[in-house]
Amino acid sequence: MDMHVTTVNVQSYGSSLKCCVCVYNRARMLQAMRMQRTPENANGKLEETSKKTPDLLCNCKVQRYCSVAHLTEDLMEHRDFCQILREVQQVESISFPHFLQGVVLSRTMLNQAISQLKLILSVKLRRPLSLREKEIIGNPGYCVICYRTTPLNSCAGCEGVAYCSEYHRQLDKDNHTPKVCRTLALVYSPYRLLESNQFQIKEFHRSSILQETNLVEAFYNATLLMVNDSPNNLQQYDLLAACSSFSTVCTVCLALTHLTIVAEPDKAVIVYIVGATSECLRYFEEMHLKFFFLQYESVQNLELYFIGNMIEAQESEESIICVGDLKRKVLKRNVPARFNRDRKYDPSSCWPILSSFCTDRGTR
Repeated sequence: MDMHVTTVNVQSYGSSLKCCVCVYNRARMLQAMRMQRTPENANGKLEETSKKTPDLLCNCKVQRYCSVAHLTEDLMEHRDFCQILREVQQVESISFPHFLQGVVLSRTMLNQAISQLKLILSVKLRRPLSLREKEIIGNPGYCVICYRTTPLNSCAGCEGVAYCSEYHRQLDKDNHTPKVCRTLALVYSPYRLLESNQFQIKEFHRSSILQETNLVEAFYNATLLMVNDSPNNLQQYDLLAACSSFSTVCTVCLALTHLTIVAEPDKAVIVYIVGATSECLRYFEEMHLKFFFLQYESVQNLELYFIGNMIEAQESEESIICVGDLKRKVLKRNVPARFNRDRKYDPSSCWPILSSFCTDRGTR
């Protein structure tokens, strides 16, 4: 498959109950289908592919594969992470990485072990953990009833939870409802590896009373597009992904309902996104900002400051957003910085810069 035309973000996915290589290959196929689709086949059902049981357990005890070939294929990416987990088990004389404080008997013990392992791994690797690594450590394979790590059989519907026996599967049926199962199936779906959705919404219709609604309803009111929470084709998934991407700006809108905003052309509403990464920029594109101005027509100037030590510095970006007959001004600026509790910053930090426009610049 030509990787120049199929872009998949493998770092964004990880499941200890699935063969990650199988999921990645499935995502590449979905991406190819997306790029080759035509108006005639855009709504076509996805063809089911044969599922191989991921019954081969890696030596680190937290990642499964369907075959030796896929274990080998994943070796370069998984190797360093795997080696540290194996060292932890050897040094501590434990049979599973999460048994640092003994065999896990409760969710509290599991959460403590997860926190310890994340710290150990980030220190040993000398870098932040990838999303895949966080997922594998944060959701290891265990029976959700008794916390046993073996033997395990995952739920056939979602492959997001596992049980050590049919009896424990039945005990969990009131918690693992069909709705929960569908949600987990989406969370652990190969769809999640696709880089971005293909919807760029241009027209917006009416606002919502955010305190009395939810994201899907607000999205429908603004776009007149109905979201299917169990997508079975690429177009439905793209629409669901588009709706989900509004969650960040919708949260900003909801927070502002606690403020009284008076329209003043020379004043700006300033929003600081602290701890921002490059991923945050995807949630403040033009269509998200149109949604914002639909909710707050009185705001004429919006300034967004993305602050974080992982953000890249770049020139300020100004634009005009049109919502109906309204024209609104938007300023975006990246500020690479790390905030400390004592607020002692070196000259290259952004604190002096921020202080200069925290005076009487506008509503913050």
